[in-house]
Formats: sequence, C-alpha cells, structure tokens
Amino acid sequence: MIESEVDTNAEPIYNNYENGNSVPRKQVSVNQHQKKEIKQEQRKDNNKQQRKDRFYYYSIFKNALSNIKNWINSSTTKDNINSIIQKISFIQDVDPNNVDDIKKIEADLIKHFEQNIEFKSIKYWSELIKDYFKKSNKLNDLKDFEKFMSFKQPIYGASPLILFGALKEDRQFDYIFAA
Repeated sequence: MIESEVDTNAEPIYNNYENGNSVPRKQVSVNQHQKKEIKQEQRKDNNKQQRKDRFYYYSIFKNALSNIKNWINSSTTKDNINSIIQKISFIQDVDPNNVDDIKKIEADLIKHFEQNIEFKSIKYWSELIKDYFKKSNKLNDLKDFEKFMSFKQPIYGASPLILFGALKEDRQFDYIFAA
C-alpha cells in the first residue's frame, strides 16, 4: 500500500454513526449488562439442574440400596446401608431450595463414605450385586452384569451414584431398583 493512500483523518468505524453496522456506546453497555444478567440466570439454572440431577441419582441409589440390604447377611453391612438410606432420605426431605441444609446433610453423607471407604468403590457395590446373582443362581444376569460393567465403565467412572444411574437406565436390571 502506498502511504499517501491511507486516510489518517478517517474516524474509527465504531464511532461512525453513519455506518449502519455501528452500535452506540450506550447500547453496547446495555447489551453487556443484559449478557451479564443472562449468564447469572444460566448459572442459577445450572445449579438447580445439578441439584435435580443429584436428587435423581440419590433416589435411584436409595432404591437400589433398599433392595441390596435384603440380599446381605452381614448385620454390619446392613447397618451401614441403612445409614446411607437414612441420610439420603434426610436430603430428599429437605426443601430443594434450602442449599445450606442440603450441603450439611451431604457433608454428613460424604463423611460416612470417608469412614467406610469401601462405599466409594465401584468394586464393592459390583461385588455385592455379583454375589446376589451367584447366590440366587441368576447366572445369565451375572454375565450380563459383567458385560455391562466392562462396556459402561466410561460412563460411570468411579462414581457409585452414576453407576446405579447407568444400571437404572439400562433397564435390564430394573429389579435391583424395585421398591
């Protein structure tokens, strides 16, 4: 480009109101404020959705535990499972908008899992289910469960809550959740 072709007196495009694409500064400020409000609303909606998701997973987990405890002979394991069921029931009974109380009860549930570290293990829960299949002579279900565990591992990862959610969605193991 030749230096003489550059118009150094030209106004920047964003200040040129004759340009149909320009937006007045006040309007830009209003738009940014609206975007901020929308983002805050989206965050609130995401938090509500996350709470709903957690309540959904808690409900599924509680239903499964209610049945699993009937499959077990160990009184200690039954007591621990009853304790988890009770804590989940407390969470479900709290107003979903009362975030502070929910956090306190969840902290208590997490503490219970920390004290009984095996509860955090997918292996622990899968072994309970496998033992049930073996004891009740449901060998086809055992094979299906083992396939499920290997194929769905990327979905449930290391979370027992998500494991039971994935089992519920699969529907071939619905009887685990029958109340």
